[in-house]
Formats: sequence, structure tokens, C-alpha cells
Amino acid sequence: MSSSDFILGLIAGEGCFYVELNKNKRMSHNIYARPAFSLGVKVDDPDMVHILEEEFGFGEIVHRDNSIEIRVRKKENIRYLIEWMDSNKTDLFTRTDKSRQYEDWKIIRNKINNCETDEDMEEIVTLTKSLSNSTHGKSKDDWHNLIRQD
Repeated sequence: MSSSDFILGLIAGEGCFYVELNKNKRMSHNIYARPAFSLGVKVDDPDMVHILEEEFGFGEIVHRDNSIEIRVRKKENIRYLIEWMDSNKTDLFTRTDKSRQYEDWKIIRNKINNCETDEDMEEIVTLTKSLSNSTHGKSKDDWHNLIRQD
């Protein structure tokens, strides 16, 4: 097994591709949307997180009570992660739910990069809500109403 196969398995089992949505009146649509990736494991198995950090050369390590996690949020690091995933994903990985989450996440990322209108941002919010419910407890309609505020 190659190291990339191991990392893909780790990502398939423990990784999370998501989009952070934050209220920000200074942004053109009142929302700051940022693609992100995290992978967390029990605190007694930190090598799994450090393997990713070594392979990619980036990521923020976060220690929690019973876990350790690597987070990737910077644009240039997200771009590299996508390049790595696209050049290393295997047929086996493409059959996982995580692969489908990853492909949906890439679509959202591209939409964020090309967002010009309130309608574009509403679509990003809708897609983000279908990807994950971790949007600060706000409903899709709450986010849509925030976009429309002047």
C-alpha cells in the first residue's frame, strides 16, 4: 500500500470537507464563505494527523479534550489539497461517500470563487446546507435573509 492510499483511506474514514459560513456585513453578500477540510482522531493516536501534516506541509493542528485534528482553510492550501486529491484518488476511493462529499465540496468552492450575485450566494448556502448542517445553527432561510439585508 502506498502512502497516498493510506492517506485516502484516512480521509475516507475520518476526514470532513465542509464550508464555513460567517455573517460579515463587510462582504458583498453579507456572508463570508470559506471551504475547509478537517480530519480528527482520538488524542492517543496523534500520528495519523501528523502524517497528513507531513504529506501536505501545511494545516493547523488543534488539540481538544479527547481528540487532535488538522484543519486546512487557507486558499492556497485548499488549492493544493484539491490538486493532491485529484491526482491521487483511486477507483476504490471514488466509491465512498467521502468522495461524493469531496466532489460536492469542490463544486461549492468553484461557485464561491465565481460568486457575483446574491442569487449565486444563495445557491452556495443551499449547497453548503446539503453538504453539512454545521452552519452555526442557522437555517437556509436565515442565511438567505441575511444575504438580502442592506
